[in-house]
Amino acid sequence: MIAKLISFKKPQNMQPLNITIDNCKFKNTSLYYTYTAASGDCHNELCKKLYEYNSYEKFLFSLNGFVKAFMEGNYSLSYDQAVNLWGKDNAAAIFAEDDYPFKTQFIVFNNNLILQNFQLNYKIGLDSMIVQFKITDDDIIYSKGDKTKRVIVNSVDSKNDIYAYLYGILWDLNLITSDDERFEAYDAYEQWRLEDKTVNLHLERCWEVLKSMGYAQEYEVVSNVSNLYWNYAAQSNGAIIIALLDTTFNKNMLAMDKLKLILNSSEKDIKTKHYFLTDSDNMQYLSDEKGTLGGHCKLKIYGELSCKSANHYIDKGQYVRNRVFFKSESDAISAGYRPCAVCMREKYDLWKKLQK
Repeated sequence: MIAKLISFKKPQNMQPLNITIDNCKFKNTSLYYTYTAASGDCHNELCKKLYEYNSYEKFLFSLNGFVKAFMEGNYSLSYDQAVNLWGKDNAAAIFAEDDYPFKTQFIVFNNNLILQNFQLNYKIGLDSMIVQFKITDDDIIYSKGDKTKRVIVNSVDSKNDIYAYLYGILWDLNLITSDDERFEAYDAYEQWRLEDKTVNLHLERCWEVLKSMGYAQEYEVVSNVSNLYWNYAAQSNGAIIIALLDTTFNKNMLAMDKLKLILNSSEKDIKTKHYFLTDSDNMQYLSDEKGTLGGHCKLKIYGELSCKSANHYIDKGQYVRNRVFFKSESDAISAGYRPCAVCMREKYDLWKKLQK
């Protein structure tokens, strides 16, 4: 899908920032505490880094025509342009990358000098509504799609932007507790977001459940215009995933039971048991085998997996939020379900006679 660029928020005045200890913005909270809570060597190292970067910016702005060239290049400057304008030595100095613990005005990306503090505003039609979202250098962007839907912009290859947001939702629903070490990394997600592609299997499976039940959708989106800033923020394939999450899933007992089951299961079971089945006590459990019968948990009907009536409504998306499966017919009956009148007519007629 293609997103339309609405606007590119740029700085009104290009000038050196003169970053100081008081106004610098650290890349994450871990770096903030490392350099502000400590003294001695860390403090001296921070002062050194600040001096180095401020000197670098003064050098950039001292170059004849730098601001004009940068702005005319849509707030970017390539290495070849720098060589043509100021020679190889100056170009080498411009593109001499360094790692700073704080956010800088300029960064080097794909042999181009660009702004680190930027914002692209986009819009796209998704799920019968117009969604506006922004792309920035600031980690994850969330916004409201409407009263019940949330828009998640995922720009990392691992989909961890989505899972980090889901972690917060499950926390708010008290499905995850503060003493659960399996998820503690997401309390400091910003610190490892761009370095670690490890995925939490429990959150990944929870998201798949919400997708299968129609509460979550994913769309792979590209920009309608070629843009270095989009490419900087995007996944390695040049796309960004826009995810929609319907937050009303918390009102669906079946959805909540599945999420609780996943969160209380071991990683081994999550890896090997791919199917949700309903037992004779009407409880969900994980299985490594598919169910033999399907059912509708609200209507309390069970039937064949090939049932034309059920599959008709599934294709329309009207059944998936109440769809359950059984290992055996005895489990379905014990759980309080009756036969389908379409695909199990004889058994339905017998059941109906017994109700009189």
